[in-house]
Formats: sequence, C-alpha cells, structure tokens
Amino acid sequence: MKKLHIIISKGWHAQVANAYLIIKQQIESGAVIDVCCLINSKIDHRLKKEGFVSRIITFKHYNNPIALLTFWRLLKKGEYQVIHLHGYNGKTRLWFACRLSRNRTPVICSSRDQPKPGFFFRKFFWNHFTHVLVPNQLVLSQLSSIAPSQTKMTVLNPPVDTNRFQPVSYKHNSSVIIGMFARFDSIKGYPVFFEACRILQNKFNQNNFQIVIGGTNFKQHRDTIDRLLEEYQILEKTRVIGEIDSIEHEIAKLDIGVIASIGSEELSRIALEYMSCGVPVVATRVGGLPECITFEEGGIVPPDDPHRLADQLNELIENPELRNKKGSQGRKKVLDQYSVQKHCERLERDFYSQSRNENIDPLSTHQGNQKEINDKKARV
Repeated sequence: MKKLHIIISKGWHAQVANAYLIIKQQIESGAVIDVCCLINSKIDHRLKKEGFVSRIITFKHYNNPIALLTFWRLLKKGEYQVIHLHGYNGKTRLWFACRLSRNRTPVICSSRDQPKPGFFFRKFFWNHFTHVLVPNQLVLSQLSSIAPSQTKMTVLNPPVDTNRFQPVSYKHNSSVIIGMFARFDSIKGYPVFFEACRILQNKFNQNNFQIVIGGTNFKQHRDTIDRLLEEYQILEKTRVIGEIDSIEHEIAKLDIGVIASIGSEELSRIALEYMSCGVPVVATRVGGLPECITFEEGGIVPPDDPHRLADQLNELIENPELRNKKGSQGRKKVLDQYSVQKHCERLERDFYSQSRNENIDPLSTHQGNQKEINDKKARV
C-alpha cells in the first residue's frame, strides 16, 4: 500500500513525534511512503538524516500558491491508497488537497487538539476527511460539538517507542531523583513544582532527593530559571539539562516523573515516556492526563496546588516498593495500550483498509454531532 503523509508543523511536538513514529514503523513493515512537510522543518531534517522515506516533498510555506499546484500533481499522479494528514492549521490551504482526493483517495486526519470552528472548516475542510483520529475522549468531546454529522471520529491512543523508552535494570541513585521535562512556559507550572519541592524540604524534612529539569527552550531562559530556583531555595538540589537528543536515558534514571501543568495538555507525550521507562508519574488533573494516568501508575493532583503535589511526592519518596510497583504498572499499561506497533496495526486493520469501503465503520467509531446522537437515543 502506498501512503502519503502530510505533516503541518515547523517544530517537534507531540503530533509530529506521533507522525514520525508511524512513518518509521510503516517503512519497516514494507510500506511505500511519501511525506509532504515544510522545508527545513524538524521532521524534514529528521527524515532526510535517517533516509528511510521513499520521497520527501517540501514547501517553503503551505499557503504558497505553488503548493496548490504541487498538491494537485501529487494527488493526481501519486495513486495513493490513503492520505494521512497530521494536524490542523486554519491558515493553510490543505482543504484543497483534501477536496481533490474526495471520492478517490481516503483522507485520515490525526489531531491532538481542537481546530478553529466556523464556515471555513465546515465548508472546505471537515467534509473531506474519511476519518478524524483523536488521542483521547477529551478531544473527542471537543470536536463532536462542531464537526459535521457525517464526520467519523475515533479515539486511537498515541504511539510510544517502547524500545527507545524502557526501564533500566538498576538505578544507581544515591538519592531519589525527581524529574520534570517540559518547555519553560508559564502553563507548564514550574513555579508550582518548585514550591512543592521547597515544601518537601521544609515540611517533611526531606533532604534525600535531587531535581532534574529540562526543556526545548531552557537555554534562552537560563537566567530566569536560576533566579526562580534560588528564590524557592532549591538551586543546589537542581540539575538543569536543557534540551538533549537522548532524553530517554535521563528519564530512565528518574525515580519519579512530574507534570505540573496548570492548563492545556490535550496530549502529553512525556507522561507516556515516563511510564514507558517504568517511572511513576505525579501529574495534575488537566486536559487528557487523567485518561492515561491513574493512581495505579502514579498520582493525580489538582492543578496549581503545590501542597497536594508535595504530599504525593513525599509518599513516593518514602516508599521505594510503591514507586517500583507504580512504575511497573505504567510500563505494562504503555505496552498494552500505547506501543507504536499496536498503534500502526490498528491503523492498518481498522482504518487504512476499512476506509476504502464506505459501508464498513472502524471499531469504536463515534459518528456525528454528539447532540444529534443523544437526541436519537432519546427518541428511541
């Protein structure tokens, strides 16, 4: 089967990481893959460096009129069995490509968040997908209120490379290592995490822990970060690693992983990567986090509540057996529900193959506007 992946992004975030894992798995399984992406984007550099994609088509920007002609030629001559579009972007003209493929090539769209509502999406964008795949029930409920009645939406768990992110056999930590990896942004809740660590030191007299933090933009914010660490009196306990390619090695060394976000987090890749490495996760109750993390794999606390966060961390610090139990359960959950192999197997079985037959719906498909569904159930 020949597939075309269209990726809308310049950076490397959860949606692009998912696309990369899917493409790599499909290539290794013998599929013929073409990729459409922005020139000099993160995904462009990664795919060209590794060299396993049959053809990469790049554009300077998606709203370039030349891109429309390229899309036309690509879709008319490509003879693709399926087009997988990764992400939404209201500023693009990708609806044009989707419209060309209507009644010819199935278009499957994967998104981690809600696109802009309104006439543009309803008229020229939404109506040209065979399926829309979302990572959790949260995004499904968001989209069901604005999607056209004929749109098929399905929850498909995001993939994780469980071979790359895996536990180490033994941790040579002299003290408990608590890690938080996220870009330095107010919504990620770094002050909440820092305050929780200060509470651990003062209220619980916990001195046997170390802190590791890192993110994509730490270099330009290093002065601010050091100032905050000094303000919260944890500068000496903290190692700042910034952005590194081998993050899996840093995660595997952790005893506890933290997500302190106060908002957003429709899809948190770092949560799944913690779990894949057998690291228990303490996360805030925001976005889709409660759907993938329970008290069996770590702990869920209210957002912007450093005292509750400190309580959860203290419980894990004092109980190594509990940490190991929750970490093992997290690894098992990822292997069972989030591995890239199972993700791609379900794509192939339930979506790529069945999308060519309009009379067959994939497993667990939620069709149409949720209000219409509820109204029909009430009438019955």
